[in-house]
Amino acid sequence: MLLSPGALSRVFAQVSFSRSWDIGQLSDIITAIYSRPDFESVTIFERSPIMVGQGAGIVCGGEVAQFFEKFDKTKTKMVVQSNGRQHITKDGSVAVGTASDKIQQMTSWDKVYYVLRANFDGFHKEKFIYGPGVEPSAMADDKVSYRLGHNVSSHTVDPATGSVRVQYTVGNPTTGQPLIDQIEGDFLLCAEGPSSPSRLVYLPEVHRRYAGYLAFRGLIPEAELSPETAKSLTQIFTFFFARENQMLAYMIPGPNGDTTPGNRHLNWVWYRNYVEGSDEYKRMMTDKNGRVHANAMRAGDLPDDVIESEYRQRAKEILPPQFKELVLNTKTPFFQRVTDLISPKAVFADGRFILFGDALQGARPHTAAATNQGAVHALLLFDHLQHAAEHGKPLKTALKELEDDWQIAVMAYARALSDSGIRMGDESQFGGGLGYESKYGVSLTVSAPL
Repeated sequence: MLLSPGALSRVFAQVSFSRSWDIGQLSDIITAIYSRPDFESVTIFERSPIMVGQGAGIVCGGEVAQFFEKFDKTKTKMVVQSNGRQHITKDGSVAVGTASDKIQQMTSWDKVYYVLRANFDGFHKEKFIYGPGVEPSAMADDKVSYRLGHNVSSHTVDPATGSVRVQYTVGNPTTGQPLIDQIEGDFLLCAEGPSSPSRLVYLPEVHRRYAGYLAFRGLIPEAELSPETAKSLTQIFTFFFARENQMLAYMIPGPNGDTTPGNRHLNWVWYRNYVEGSDEYKRMMTDKNGRVHANAMRAGDLPDDVIESEYRQRAKEILPPQFKELVLNTKTPFFQRVTDLISPKAVFADGRFILFGDALQGARPHTAAATNQGAVHALLLFDHLQHAAEHGKPLKTALKELEDDWQIAVMAYARALSDSGIRMGDESQFGGGLGYESKYGVSLTVSAPL
């Protein structure tokens, strides 16, 4: 152990899962903190007051699999397997030379979230946890606290002692006014996602940059697919490219994390270009109550006329039959603004404040690696702290050394992932519709301008 039991009084993490594409963050907290027995207290602040199904698919990379293999005590089945890849043309046929037998593992936001919660504090969401491992209730631990509806408003680090003071707000159900409180600890993991306000304390110049297009999303229950579409899409990762458009779909766990064939969801993503500041763009970013959103629109918030014109009508004009069916039958679509973000460093205040996951680098979703990046950060930090423990290094030294060890590794990963996402996205949306040709070695006929 790094320190004798009880020597490290409190560790904090500010996380944000208000949007489905920020899921990469919680895995950082589980591995880096909860698995260390010398932590006397671990507190996670979640600014969202309630966690509901976020309706997004996740492609599981190698480090995600490694993470769950190493740390998941429930042994719940996490994934649905995709047995290959294919590209389809406007008429729905498979483009010549594009089929491959590349196997990938897919899961869902809520599946990952509830399995991680079970491992962290024993929270048991009915039916999500069904493996042969330890019951989630047996994992309850008075060392840990997961606080919904708590938002970190500020933090300071005492340079003399290294103590971190966190100020947060929480809603008051009696008065409706937020309560302000503070707590003190030893270090703060910032996993707030790409719009992280805590990052601004150290890097006020680092902001998200709009990439020029939106990512529309939705889910369809497998049982609601037509026989033709089910046959075409259920076992294979499928893509379609047209000028300034890309769409993809793959199968993920269904309601309550069910991975049984027939009870799953088909997850789809449709990328479309919008010029920032244009009338079309402003219309997309305004919800049914007239509120203008900065980066995303949640399911249920889009005006009916926007759903009709920007989803249904455009789907009829652009998409192949299988993908058209998905969009037209999605009851509550939502979208995110695709952005680029990368911080120049990850470690601050001698390791007392560190950026994790998308708070450090928010890659474009084409990489399908946001969750994998979170797992990379977590596994590397776990190894770093364990190595320090084995060599008898005190906490202060171990945290300070993050800057010369952990930071170098995660920044190298972040830069490579950022560059890859920009290249893939620009090929897809601004390069004539050829999409992933340099990555996957496929060449598609460019569709006529739309």
